[in-house]
Amino acid sequence: MAPAKLPSNFEWGFATAAYQIEGAVDEDGRGKSIWDTFCHLEPSRTKNATGDVACDHYHRYEEDFDLPSKYGSKAYRFSISWSRIIPLGGRYDPINEAGVAFYNRLIDSLLARGITPWALHDRYGGWLDVEKSQRDFERYARVCFERFGDRVRNWITLNEPWIAAIFGYATGVNAPGRGSIAPGITEGHTPTEPWIVGKSLIMSHARAVVVYKRDFHPVQKGQIGFGPGLPAVYARAAAQSPAKVSFFRDATPKEATVDFYGMNYYTAQFCRHRTTPAPENDFLGNVDELQENCEGVSIGEKSGVSWLRSCPKQFQKHLALIYHLYQKPIYITENGCPCPGEDLMTREESVQDIYRIQ
Repeated sequence: MAPAKLPSNFEWGFATAAYQIEGAVDEDGRGKSIWDTFCHLEPSRTKNATGDVACDHYHRYEEDFDLPSKYGSKAYRFSISWSRIIPLGGRYDPINEAGVAFYNRLIDSLLARGITPWALHDRYGGWLDVEKSQRDFERYARVCFERFGDRVRNWITLNEPWIAAIFGYATGVNAPGRGSIAPGITEGHTPTEPWIVGKSLIMSHARAVVVYKRDFHPVQKGQIGFGPGLPAVYARAAAQSPAKVSFFRDATPKEATVDFYGMNYYTAQFCRHRTTPAPENDFLGNVDELQENCEGVSIGEKSGVSWLRSCPKQFQKHLALIYHLYQKPIYITENGCPCPGEDLMTREESVQDIYRIQ
């Protein structure tokens, strides 16, 4: 197979999240996050995994960045940990200068390698208080713009808020582990809390965008976007019952209009509208999500995990749908597909990567 060539202006890069890679959770004044509490309070939920050390990126970022630089990467999306910048989280709480200094070193290290930093604001745990959370987030965003905006030109306010709201407050499988539909979870209320959190998230996003465009963009000339993280669903039922598709759509004022749409795409599913009334705790829009349609046709090839099918055609359709809705530039901020049995392959077999290169 002849190697494919990307155009010279293609922004190819990598993405990470602070809690997944930084480690150093109790160093240099960092405060606790909801993920620290979640992983240690109920370790069985994460199979005893924590972010205490993770990839030790806090101490090893220089050698970490040598890798994407070696591979020719032009962009790197990372998250700025709220608990490292403002350990207590509130709009009146002190800034942790050691945390700011770390991200300054990180950004400078990227720029020295010719890699463009894309900064993502990390998740916050106080979303059940709609008014307080959005004001606290606005202040946190302002600190980030003030301290890093002279070098960071690309901002994403929140990554996958749908996941944060639903998995954190409906099913309880993510931090802070709230919900009322899963056995063993005693705190939370699935019929109401995800919607409260959803409102907090979208209003916080809007405040950050307004602040950036009003107070920082005239000088910094950057751009700001949003990555809602909605699953890709294609079926007539979705159009008839659009609760999920519109969870974070068209909910902010015009002055909070973003410059681009950050799209995380992994898979797609068929969608079938239910004929029975929706239960009280429904958060999918009264639909069934299916990997096969009524004729037994699979949405895509199986991957290394059960929930993800390889669906490149739907990827193209989703891009077209998003552009039709918003007429904004689209950046693919996350994408990937695990190869079946890759953990059992030799190094040579995995490098050939036949599954993903077709």
